[in-house]
Parts: sequence; C-alpha cells; structure tokens
Amino acid sequence: MSGKRDTTTGLEIGLSKVLDPIHGEIINMEDEYSPDGRHILMELVFSPSMQRLRRVKQLGFVSRQYSGADHSRFSHALGTMHVMRKLLTHLDGPTADNLQGVESELKQNPELDDAEPDIFGRASVRQHMLVASLLQDLGELPYGQASDGILRPTEDVCREVSAYVNEDVHAWPPKAVFSLAAIFGELKPTLAALGLTCLAYLITGKHWANPKPHLHAAMQMLDGIVDADRIDYVARDAHHTGVGQVNIDQVISSLRYYDVQGPVCRDAGPVASLLALRAHLYSTVYRSAANRFRVMTLRELLLSIDANPAVCGTITGMSNLQLTFAEFLITDDVRVEAWIHAASGPEPARALPKRAGHAAALLAGTRDSYRHRWLSADVPADGQDIAIVIPPDEVFAEVFPDEPVSSTELVRIQTESEEPLELSRFNGPYAVAATNPKSTLPMHGNILLCEPHQTRSLFPVKYRNALKDGTLGASLRYQAQHQLNVPRPDTRNIEGFQGPSLFISYCAEDFKLVELIIKRLELRKQRYFALSGTFTGLGGTPGDNSRAAVRNTDACLQVASAAYLKRYRDRPDGNIALELTEIHDRRVKEIYPVVTVSPDPFTELLSGPWHLFDMTEPPFIGSPLSTSDVASIDAALIEALNAINAALQKRRAGG
Repeated sequence: MSGKRDTTTGLEIGLSKVLDPIHGEIINMEDEYSPDGRHILMELVFSPSMQRLRRVKQLGFVSRQYSGADHSRFSHALGTMHVMRKLLTHLDGPTADNLQGVESELKQNPELDDAEPDIFGRASVRQHMLVASLLQDLGELPYGQASDGILRPTEDVCREVSAYVNEDVHAWPPKAVFSLAAIFGELKPTLAALGLTCLAYLITGKHWANPKPHLHAAMQMLDGIVDADRIDYVARDAHHTGVGQVNIDQVISSLRYYDVQGPVCRDAGPVASLLALRAHLYSTVYRSAANRFRVMTLRELLLSIDANPAVCGTITGMSNLQLTFAEFLITDDVRVEAWIHAASGPEPARALPKRAGHAAALLAGTRDSYRHRWLSADVPADGQDIAIVIPPDEVFAEVFPDEPVSSTELVRIQTESEEPLELSRFNGPYAVAATNPKSTLPMHGNILLCEPHQTRSLFPVKYRNALKDGTLGASLRYQAQHQLNVPRPDTRNIEGFQGPSLFISYCAEDFKLVELIIKRLELRKQRYFALSGTFTGLGGTPGDNSRAAVRNTDACLQVASAAYLKRYRDRPDGNIALELTEIHDRRVKEIYPVVTVSPDPFTELLSGPWHLFDMTEPPFIGSPLSTSDVASIDAALIEALNAINAALQKRRAGG
C-alpha cells in the first residue's frame, strides 16, 4: 500500500492506492459518503479486525499443494470492495433499481432519525454497499473449512449480538456472529454515520428469522451466484493456483441488473466462463484430495482438543474452543498452527485419542505420507442393515454431502426484446456448471479415504473385508448422515459435567433442533449422550449402538416430531423402534425417566407408541420448538430436567 506521506517524518499516514495482482492499481479508496469528513474506508482497513485478516489465508492448506496460493483474506476483502465499486458504477442510472431497497431501509431505520439528510441519497447507498463488501469476510476463522462450528463464539458474544440485531444468533455460523460483533463493537465509532442494522443485514441477512425482502436484490450483489465476492475470489484463487483466469471487466459489462433472484445478463459467455472456472476450482483445488486430507485431520484434532478441558487448557490456554471477541481477534493461522505443534508434543499426544494424535503428527509433519482412494456407496433409507465399521486410527475418511443448488440462485440471460431465460438454456457445454457449481468432475461416490503407505494387512480384518467387498463406503456414508455438527456428542465422562446422563433420542430430520439442544445442555454442563457417527460409534450395527445407549444412561430426552413417529411406524426394525423397545424393557425393571420435547404441536404426537411407556399420551414438555429459539429451548430443558430429577429421586427413594 502507499498513502499520503508526512514530509516531516516520512511516514505514511493514509491510504490512496493498493497494488493488486488481480486488479492492478486499486487507486480509488475514497469514501462515497462521509458527512463528518472521516476517511471511513481507510479507518476500516486499518482496524484490528481488518488487519487480522492479513494473518488468515484465503485458501488454508491449499498452499501446501499450490505454493503460490498463500494469499490472505485481507487482499480478497480489498478486491471484493474494488469489484463492488465497479459493479455500482456499471449499474448506476436507470438499471440501479436493485439499490432502492437500501435507501428504503435507511429511511425506515429509527437509528437514523437524526442523521444527515444525505444519508438517504445515492452516494450513501453506494457507501453502504462498499462497506458491506469490504467487511463481508470479517468474521472468517483460520482454516475455516476445518474449524467451522468448533471455533465458536461464547454465550456472552452470542447474547450481545442477539441484542444488537434483535435476532437469536445462537444457531448462526460463527463467521456471521463474529462479523456483527466487530461491526457493533470495535467498528461502531467508525461506522457512526451509517446504518448499522442495514449493514448487518446486507452481510448476514440470509440467517435472519425476520427477513427484509426489500434488501434482497442488493444482497445478490454481495452474496449471490455472481456477486462481488465470487467474482474476486474466483479470479484471485485461479490466478494464485494457476488453474485459469477470468476477464472481470467482461463479466461486469455483461450484467444488466440484479433482482431478488439474482443477476440478469445480456451475454451468456462471460458469466458461464466464470461459473465453469469456479466449478473447476472446486474439483481441482478446494476439494482436491490433498487439501481435504489436511482439512479432515485438523478437524479431528480440534474436535478432540475441544472435548477434553484439561488437554485443551494445556494446548490452547483455554478450557474449550469458545472464543470471546478479544480471543477472536488474536485467533489466526499462526495461533492454530501453534496449537498443532503443541498437540504433537509427547505429553499432549499421550492425552489425546489415538486418531487425534495421528492427526497432530501428520499436520506437524512428523508422520509418513498417505495415499487416497474414492469409495462409493448405496445406503438403505434407515441404514439398519449396515454393519458399522470404524476405520483404524491411522485412517481418515470424509463423505461429501449432496448439495442441491437453491432454485432461487439463478443466472438469467435477457436480450433486448425477450423475457429473461436461465443460463442453461443458452450454454449447453456450461449447463452442468450452472446447475451443479460444486464440481464438474465425478468424485467416485464422494467418499474420500486416506490410508498411510503401509501394509494394509496390519489393519483389522473387519475393516479389510469391508474395503474389499465394497461395504465400507456404505458404512461411512451412513455414519456421516447421522453425524451431528457438535464438538461434544458425549459428555458423560468429561470433568466438570454433572447431573444424570441423558440419552438423546432423535431422527435425522430434526438435526438442527437437536444440535441446538446439545449446545444448550453443554452450556449448562449437563451430562448427555447422543449417537453421532464415528465420534460415538460403539461397533456392531446402529441398532446395537441404540440399545447400548439406553442401557448406559440415566434417562431419555426424546426429541419426538412427526418425522420421528413416521420413522418408528415405517421401520419397525429401525433404530428408533429399537431404542423405544429397549426403553420399555428397562422401564419394566426400574424407573427410567423419559421426557419429550418436540418441534411440532402436541396434537401431532398423539399417535405415538406411548403405550411402551405405560402412557396414553406423550410425556410432553413445553411448547413446540419449531422456531428453535434459545429462550424456548432453555425453558423446555429446565422443565424436562426438573421432571427427570424428580423421577430419579423417586427411584433412589425406592418408589
């Protein structure tokens, strides 16, 4: 960077241009709107939150394979703002109706009643879009593909952000929460002349329970299928990995306007080329075997560190991987790499589970090289017929989820005299990129298996047989489909957790609610156990695991929904049926409390198998949790725990 120079000291005191390998000179760093004369964009660029992004690589581990791909989130943020300015300039005038929603949002925002009148003008609208594009990656975490959901905000951070935006953010991705924590905290004085709620929604609006549809057209320029962010990162990542290039000016020139569904273009070629290059990046860079291997090993290590407070304290200096905002500001690539090397030391390695110890050694570069293969699998609907095979500790596997493209993400082409038509109607060769942007290459069943270069005969017979007869892929896919996105699916034996151990019975359709329930139980330091893929695999079949879970807990917290009851009725030999039968058998011998929470109304649960519990109706606690808000979940859990404790007290008294 270069800036205005103090002729007395020779020190740079401002910022006038940036030299960028993708865009050349980004010479326009000036504000569009700044009523108090402040250099808002410059102040933001030099803020601690933005400077932190210099220490977070854009592509994480990719630079281990592509040596030039060590560019930072900071350079991408500046590039995104530059592309946004070019988009705004190109679309200004009669086609700028997509920005009217921003002006409308500012006018109805009570925060701005005493603001300068010019805040409702076009310059202010452009300023909001520039700031939003600059800050859209503010909350990114280091090695985000691996750390997402494990490095997470503390309860205090979530509570503060929830109060700022009048939204419950506990279920939001950590990136969105930390972004708003920075905007409403550290950056608030710099952004005093702007509408913070408007900025917050432009950056994180897709997570809000209370939508602002009038802003959705503008959001397509920030977070859509052809937006400022995507245009920059595709061009930037392709440049630094050497896999291709895109003509940014041609893409921008091809755009006519944006609406709530996305961009409308006058020419199919440039946008189709952008999407095809993005798909190529997914196939050969983002999801390359070498990159995903390191991602899965780091995720394994972080999960194990987070699950053990003593080990976590030794390695990170924290009891878990929940971050205050101050800790977030210092959590970057360097800090995570320090954790990796600390975990590979003799004492932490002995305290970690074997698989995590192998992961630490691999990431620290002290273990042998690995080979990879792709597996395929066809899994029955319930998976009951699948024998669960846990790979040896030295073996790592990842199942790529099916990711359907949202029907609201459209690229449409409009000639002078016709209605807009979808891009796939114009570009046959690019149709797959438009409809499946994650990959244009087959991924052999989407199951990646990585083994060390050693004799496979050393591995258990069960694993070798499953690999030989092709059933290993089915087992791994089944486990992935039943993998909760929580760091601690089992807290029964973790120091500091107390109370009766709860077995959480649920079906996959209710994952989101179950994950929130587990997070609230973890916060309460309540002992619980939820079957969750390989992290709680006990061997045998899923049915064996379900029965063992009932036998080895003190009570059952049942997350029963219409989908849960349908699964019970449709699969009398399935996991849920086996769990409920085991509960019945145990209740014949002793008091085993069962309480029910549900996302559905009480009336939809009446047809359940309550006779197994000697009940005529569900043991229902609280109101329906369909909205999954934290206050409702907390109230239901308090009532459920009170009921369980009362029943167990009766059992202890011999009742």
